[in-house]
Amino acid sequence: MGATCDNDDDFKYCVGYWWSDKKSQKLNANKLGALFAERRCKFVKLDFDKHLDQQGPFDVIVHKMGDILVKADQGDSQAKKTISAFESYVRKHPKMVILDALDNTRALMDRYKQYRLIEQSDLAKDNVVFTPTFVHLTSTNIDVNRGRIRRSKITFPIVCKPILAQGSTGAHQMCIIFNEAGLKDVKPPCVAQSFVNHNAKLYKLFVIKDKYYIMERPSLKNFQAGDYETVFFFSHDISKPNSSSLLTELDEADKLQLGQLMEKWNNNMNITEARETTLTTTKQTPISNPAALTKTKTITATTPTTITTTKESPNDEDAKQQMDIYRGNFIMNNGEGDWKNKQPTLQYQQSPLMPSKEILSKIVKIFSEKLGLTFYGIDIIIENGTNRYAIIDMNTFPGYDGVENFLTIFRDVVCDAIPEDIALDQKQAQLTTTKLNKRKPTEHDSGIEST
Repeated sequence: MGATCDNDDDFKYCVGYWWSDKKSQKLNANKLGALFAERRCKFVKLDFDKHLDQQGPFDVIVHKMGDILVKADQGDSQAKKTISAFESYVRKHPKMVILDALDNTRALMDRYKQYRLIEQSDLAKDNVVFTPTFVHLTSTNIDVNRGRIRRSKITFPIVCKPILAQGSTGAHQMCIIFNEAGLKDVKPPCVAQSFVNHNAKLYKLFVIKDKYYIMERPSLKNFQAGDYETVFFFSHDISKPNSSSLLTELDEADKLQLGQLMEKWNNNMNITEARETTLTTTKQTPISNPAALTKTKTITATTPTTITTTKESPNDEDAKQQMDIYRGNFIMNNGEGDWKNKQPTLQYQQSPLMPSKEILSKIVKIFSEKLGLTFYGIDIIIENGTNRYAIIDMNTFPGYDGVENFLTIFRDVVCDAIPEDIALDQKQAQLTTTKLNKRKPTEHDSGIEST
């Protein structure tokens, strides 16, 4: 029999959770259980084969039910039954906190709806943040698709993505089409989107409530339209931290152009900024919001690190952001222990392609308000030539790979979500139970508890 929330004086609250077994292994559910226990919260996995009423009461439920939602939407009877039972339970317990509400997570399940959301947001007004031109394709007919792409003013090459953004392996099977003849490879329903060259760099924003963490990942190299065969790829493989693929390796001409851009930029910096900027490190709280340094700098890191700069530096916050990008990548490749113990020396050079903290913070603020989600991710690339920010994907409850102390941060966000009135109710119930247990048996009360 699975764990339930009843009859355990060691715990003050109960947190229910559900995600796949694979995610349980990745997040280390056993360690999470121990962390929640430190806050007197029992951490219980939901069993959808049993009535939820028999497993609660829950103060908070946190979940990633995307795969069940997808199956339910596709008509799977068992998945529909599970979603219906869950939603019914939620309605019966209005004080219970859900992270995150199913209706809010549904908003990111459909890529076309995602892109419409971005297109219609306040971010699109100044044309600094955008989503590449896109169209929803529902047919395999080449002539029909050619017409839709032309009318939508989509330019080749195009990237074709399944309409489902998550919840199945197929959500990450994509292709690059270089010409109209390649439209024979379209597999509907999908979103066809103009491919934006971005020098093979992807920035993943991992959002946790009102903070975000940024990780730099490999991405697709620059492409041009032409007489080429369609390229098929699995997006998860492309953007893994240690991905090594011909699709992520810039061509020599692009490397040369990028090198010339960096050399020109560095020369300009040497002319305009004569004074040296000094960085020191202190043992304080790690930075959450990571963009770029103003010069080449050397930083010796201790554990965990906050970077402070002298007043000569115009981009203090950008320096902190760059530090966090490096920290996240280092932890993914070497582990938190190596970061803390080896005190690596970090060599940084500002890049004109690095993201701005101000713009990223604005993106997160607007979408957090619009989506009403606590745990979600945003994939961003920076367009060559214009330095505009293209949002190319969003998803609920991402992996958070590279986020330092993620499990503790996750635990605290979930526990802190318990409303004060629930805490008071719990205390009152505990006092009532204590009084009942101390009451002497009477003729109306045998003193024998029913089972």
